Amino acid sequence: MQKKLLILCIFLISTISYSSRMAEIEYLEKIRQYHNFEIEKSRLALDKTKNAEVKKLASKIISNQTKEQRQLRQLLALLYSDAGPLQDNIIKLNSNDLAKLSGVDFDKKYLEIIGQNHKAEILLTSKILPELLRNDVHRLAVKIVKEKGNELDRIEKIKKKF
Repeated sequence: MQKKLLILCIFLISTISYSSRMAEIEYLEKIRQYHNFEIEKSRLALDKTKNAEVKKLASKIISNQTKEQRQLRQLLALLYSDAGPLQDNIIKLNSNDLAKLSGVDFDKKYLEIIGQNHKAEILLTSKILPELLRNDVHRLAVKIVKEKGNELDRIEKIKKKF
């Protein structure tokens, strides 16, 4: 009886651990995809905008998210290498026409797209945070929410000037 109970406990613990691990993998992968999208659009912004504040925001996004991308890749490679890649299911938020715009129209659309993406990252992180058991993943998630919130404030300040 004790042996069966012990086996059942081990099974339940490993199932919970596996479920949490998969949630962490999915979270890290989704955040990586969001970051790829924002870096790509921010590079476009550096090429197209003439607005100094938009350029500064785009540069900061590229810098911060490139650093976070390294962390995300390291965590995924080190901790979850046996899980394999997840499907890319990030919605591109109607950004295909961004490259065709210029001037203030470009700046407004860029800020709108980045703002929507930031809100999606914050929502995703808020939902997954209770399931993140690893301290390093949890710390990164909290940092992401804080940075995205600060950048959303900057985006709103820039938008008010148009």
